[in-house]
Amino acid sequence: MRPPFPARPGHPALVSYALHDASLAVLHAVGAHPYLTAAEVAEACGASARTARRWLRVCLAQELVAEWAETPADEERYGLTVRGTRVLAARAGVRPRLYAHVHALLDDGPVDPSTGRLIRLRGHSAHTAGINAIYLAFLRGVRRRGGRLIWRGEWACRHEYHSLPPVHLGRWNRGLEERPTRGVLYPDAEALYAGPSPEPRRLYYIEYDRNTEALTGDRGLEGKFTRYLEYRADLARRSGTPRPLTVLFVTTTPTRATAALTLAERLAIARREPPLDLHGTTDASLGPADPWVPIWSDLSGVPHGLDGVREGGPPASVRGCTVSKRTTDLSHETV
Repeated sequence: MRPPFPARPGHPALVSYALHDASLAVLHAVGAHPYLTAAEVAEACGASARTARRWLRVCLAQELVAEWAETPADEERYGLTVRGTRVLAARAGVRPRLYAHVHALLDDGPVDPSTGRLIRLRGHSAHTAGINAIYLAFLRGVRRRGGRLIWRGEWACRHEYHSLPPVHLGRWNRGLEERPTRGVLYPDAEALYAGPSPEPRRLYYIEYDRNTEALTGDRGLEGKFTRYLEYRADLARRSGTPRPLTVLFVTTTPTRATAALTLAERLAIARREPPLDLHGTTDASLGPADPWVPIWSDLSGVPHGLDGVREGGPPASVRGCTVSKRTTDLSHETV
C-alpha cells in the first residue's frame, strides 16, 4: 500500500514512492521531450487529456515539472525540473546524473556539458515544437505497426569523430592524411526503431530545418552534411567496413527539401564518396501521417516510406521504453 501523498513538496524518496506510475510516465515524457503541451503529453503517454492534466497538476504541486508559455496567449508547455529528475532517480535507486544520462532526460539544472540546456530551448521554441511533432508522428507509426521506439534528443546525441582530408587532395597532401582533425556531430534527434521480428533495428538521424539556415557555409546545411560524411567515414575506418548512416530531413517546403538533397549529393561527389543516405519531407506532410507512409523523397523523385529505406544505423547502447498501442510501459531495458 502506498503512503499518503504529501500535500506539499516532500523528500524526493518519499514522493517517488508515493507517485503513481502515470505520473512517472508524465515525468519521462516532459524530460525526454521538453516543452510538450498538455495535449502532447497525453498523446505521448497514451492517456486521455483529462488524465494527463490531472497528473500534470500533481507534478506541478510537487515542483517536479515547470510550466512555461512564450506569450500569455500561448498554451503552457512543460519541462522537467531538477527535483523531478531526483524523484525519478530515487525511484530507480541510482544517482540523478546517471539516470538522466541513461534515459536522455533534460531538466532545468545548471549549464554543463550534458545538462542545463532546458532554458536555452526557449529561444528556439518553434524548432523545439517541430522536433516534438516529429517524435509524436514516429510514436503514432510505432503504435500502429508494433515494435519499440527509442528516442534521444539533441543533448544526448553528441558524437565525436576524427576526420581526414578528402581523398581528392592527392599525393601533394599526404602529410595531412596523417593528422586527422577532431569534429563533433550534433543531430537534432535520433530514433532507434526495433520492429516486430524479424525486422532489423534501424537508427535514423533526425534533422529539422525551418529554412532559417543558409545552404552554404560551415554553419549552414553544407557544414551539417559535411559533418555527417566525416562521421560516416570515421565509423568505417574504426570498424573496417562501410557503415550505413540514414538521415531524415524534415523541412518547411518541397523546394527546400530538393535543394538539401541536391546539396548532399554535390558534397559527396566533391569528396569522391558515396552520397549520404538522405531522405527529405515537409512538416506539413509528416504532421497528419506517420513516417512509414510514402512521404519521403530522395534524388530519384519517387515517394517512399521508411519501409523503402533499407539502410539502418550502427547499434547504440541506449535505453528506452516499450511502446504498446495504448500506453507507454516504463519498464526500461537495454537495447
